Amino acid sequence: MTLDQYMAGLPQDCFFEPNVDLWARPEGENQWTIGANAFVTHYGRFVIFYPKPAGSEIDARGSMGVMETWKTAFGIEAPFACTILEGNERVSQDVTLAKSSPYSDGWLFKVKSAASAVPQASLLSYEQYCDWLGRNGERQFAHLLPAPQMTPYDPLVGM
Repeated sequence: MTLDQYMAGLPQDCFFEPNVDLWARPEGENQWTIGANAFVTHYGRFVIFYPKPAGSEIDARGSMGVMETWKTAFGIEAPFACTILEGNERVSQDVTLAKSSPYSDGWLFKVKSAASAVPQASLLSYEQYCDWLGRNGERQFAHLLPAPQMTPYDPLVGM
């Protein structure tokens, strides 16, 4: 996936938190759907998703659950203070759904934002996120480019 391909697939009705690779879509008064962006789902190689249970109250940057990859486990940080209404059981059963459909069926959480939270204030709009990617995306994607071919070490070369 190139940066251009990634940007072409971004939904315009979402807000984004680039520091934790999440998107959030408003679904009604104080209700949001949250998921991992295509960048992290494409390269993360997720194997397990453990959401915190419904009813869990989460502070901004608090853990909403855990995703495990082939190499590591990491907490999913809440982009804003919220109460988890539900974790996506389908993704818990089959994490490949988060990769194949990150902005629709592969969502991770349905949440209600805390009364004190103003989620849009802490998130980037589609336009702001595209601008952020224009300034920072190449650096974020650089480690995904194929590594230069290395020649085998031969201690007799140059003798």
